Amino acid sequence: MKLRTNIDPIKTDFNISYQDPLFMIGSCFTVEIGQKLSQLAYQVVQNPFGITFNSASILSCIRACISGNSLLRDEVFFQNSLWCHSSFHSDFSDHDKSVVQSKIDQAISATQLYLQNVKIVAMTLGTAYVYEDTNCRQIVNNCHKRPASHFERKCLGPDEILDHLEQSAATIDAYSHHEVYYIITVSPVRHIKDGMIENQRSKSHCITAAQAFCDSHPKASYFPSYEIMMDDLRDYRFYKSDLIHPSEVAVDYIYDAFEKSYLRDEDKHVRKEITGIQSGLRHRPRFPSSAAHLDFEKNLKGKIAKIKREHPTISFPF
Repeated sequence: MKLRTNIDPIKTDFNISYQDPLFMIGSCFTVEIGQKLSQLAYQVVQNPFGITFNSASILSCIRACISGNSLLRDEVFFQNSLWCHSSFHSDFSDHDKSVVQSKIDQAISATQLYLQNVKIVAMTLGTAYVYEDTNCRQIVNNCHKRPASHFERKCLGPDEILDHLEQSAATIDAYSHHEVYYIITVSPVRHIKDGMIENQRSKSHCITAAQAFCDSHPKASYFPSYEIMMDDLRDYRFYKSDLIHPSEVAVDYIYDAFEKSYLRDEDKHVRKEITGIQSGLRHRPRFPSSAAHLDFEKNLKGKIAKIKREHPTISFPF
């Protein structure tokens, strides 16, 4: 008896190796997958402006980083006792204006350099709904709790989202020194504050645009993270208590599908060794000075030295 509609991973014609710089941008689900890859010592830069939910802001971020647009530092504003920027997450906000400007400059310059050699770009679409500043008529990445009267809420159509994806890819293709491959996905996080019907409408626009981009771009692949969550894991036990975000189990399940689809099989033993080391580093002994724990630490240090010796080109996070 079959009780689930499994979505089997599809092996793509390009794989991510430890030598491939990977750039990830998009919704908070991007952070979940990006952190797992970083912990496995893959070369990953993700969301240089912070979490980016919509396609227009993804394009703006990529353009700003590649152009080295230092003018963004002049667009900070004072709101709720903090200096903020509409293109950047609240993590960039601060009581000191110069601190915010310094964070902006650092994010842009570091990403500009990184994108010169990028080989894989993963873009995650979170929502089709955007907020346009009624003063400058620009779509913002973050409202920073400004009054709703300052914005006009819009739902981007599939063609608009597709255009943003195409422009993003064209900008990166023209800048990178390498042939770039693209992974496009739609976030499984539900935006129910928009309303249940509106959330479905939004996701459908994103899916239609993502599929159209992958159909027309010879070096693009669609990863079904949204479909895995909705059709394979269609049960509230796979959500966190807010019933919006995927649980840790669900994230692990979707990541496993991502690994099988995109990561090189030849590197599987390296990932396994690193996972074991990371588990050992997280261990908190009850008796740190015991002979058993000292032996454990000695063995762990030996494993770290061994993997660094065998793979000198990999930058390990330990």
